[in-house]
Amino acid sequence: MCKDKLVKNLLCLLLTLSTCVTGCGGHDANPVKVHQFGDENKSCDALKVEMYEIDEEITRLSPKADENGEKVEIDALRRRHSHLMRLAQQKNCKGLATK
Repeated sequence: MCKDKLVKNLLCLLLTLSTCVTGCGGHDANPVKVHQFGDENKSCDALKVEMYEIDEEITRLSPKADENGEKVEIDALRRRHSHLMRLAQQKNCKGLATK
């Protein structure tokens, strides 16, 4: 009887793991829009914060750049960053780090 319970538990565990692996196996690219509504109205601080967040996201995605459309996402993030940098320069924002 104990053996049957062990087999059931193992099957349940394998089913759960296989569901997690196939469910987390990847996703379609969903690149960020380069130009977004309200960009021109953002303050220098808001532009700096978003550029910092974009840099962090690029750093997070870079090790997986060959998988599941991450290259597309990274490229879109870089173009968004460039767009925001141009806006910040037009507004004469101070303390911008250029790459």
